[in-house]
Amino acid sequence: MIWSIEREDRVDLKRKPILWGLDKDELFFGCFVLFVGIVKGGPELDIIPPAMSKLLLIIGILPMCIKILRTSYTKNEWFIIIFMGLLAIISTLFTHRLGLMLVIVMILGAKNMKVSRILNMFLTLQVVTFLIAVIPQVIKLALGGTVNGILYENRDIYGVVEVTDQFRISLGYGHPNALQQNVCFLSILLICCMSHEIKKWQIALITVFNLSFYFLTYSNTGLTIYLLFLLFYFIWRYNKTFINMIGKYSPYIFILLTAVNILIVACFTGSTWMMKLDSIMVGRLHWAHEFMMSLGFSFWGRDIAEANIGYEYLDNGYVFLLLRYGVIIFVLYIIAVYKLLSYLYRKNQLLAIIVIGVVHVYFIMENFMLAGLYNLTYIYLAPALYEVSYFRKDG
Repeated sequence: MIWSIEREDRVDLKRKPILWGLDKDELFFGCFVLFVGIVKGGPELDIIPPAMSKLLLIIGILPMCIKILRTSYTKNEWFIIIFMGLLAIISTLFTHRLGLMLVIVMILGAKNMKVSRILNMFLTLQVVTFLIAVIPQVIKLALGGTVNGILYENRDIYGVVEVTDQFRISLGYGHPNALQQNVCFLSILLICCMSHEIKKWQIALITVFNLSFYFLTYSNTGLTIYLLFLLFYFIWRYNKTFINMIGKYSPYIFILLTAVNILIVACFTGSTWMMKLDSIMVGRLHWAHEFMMSLGFSFWGRDIAEANIGYEYLDNGYVFLLLRYGVIIFVLYIIAVYKLLSYLYRKNQLLAIIVIGVVHVYFIMENFMLAGLYNLTYIYLAPALYEVSYFRKDG
């Protein structure tokens, strides 16, 4: 049962459910997740017109503002709120992007929200965006039309397999990778929401669902991340000792992953092994290096479009955050995730550590770190920030 709240340790807030088992504050938060997520959460939907996007953004933000105003914060929390608010304002002024602002609004509004509720709201968002993208395309196809996609005349798969004339279907998304990303996160969230009750045959069906869309999108990263999550999920279920060791060292593994990623990009050369690695990553290392050399480092970031390199896509999430939002936001993000992983290990939230881990592997290939409603890391930040335990007791 997706909306189950059994086995959760939660402060009794004496709330009164008013719709779908949700109270007023949870509905306000849910409106933000759903409407803002459709517009600004992550992979953009091609079929939503600009005017509708602005309306959905307003519909989502207003209830969240009400929720924040209704919430009581301690003096220490107000200090954090003011600090994060100033960061968001300064970042928005320099970058002209709402990414960090929306992330901070979501974190502020997440106080007193149970993790299971947030997980299910994120899952609902993935389902809704999936249906918005897929249904019109299916109807179009049934009426004799064609589906959206991209034809690749030549393409390397992980630098090993070469294919020609590969048509990759994107349905209502801007790119096939975005569709597979949606399928990947939908599957991960579904397994997390049902983690204590899910059967092996249900996991098998979810895996078939992923594979089916892979043969439409041919998005290697999305499928690989799902399979990586699945591997660690089964280790979590059947080998607690090993996964506990992974959880213990996860903060240091994360720092190592970040450092190695940035160093390889910064020191990228034409050496044989680097070219092979770049081929596996479909040119992402080379272009990330070009962006880094062209833009350099700054405190508050620079517009990626200023890079005069003849290419416009910076897919490496770590490098994108560093260059687009600047050194200050990058360092604070890394510190926050490091502290969060340490906190989750102390609370025995090993499955949450797995989710955060695979998402940050994903960021090597995609750049949605500050897409607040698609970076699943932010689901777990509120308990750490407000020091309130409302996780499941058994992780």
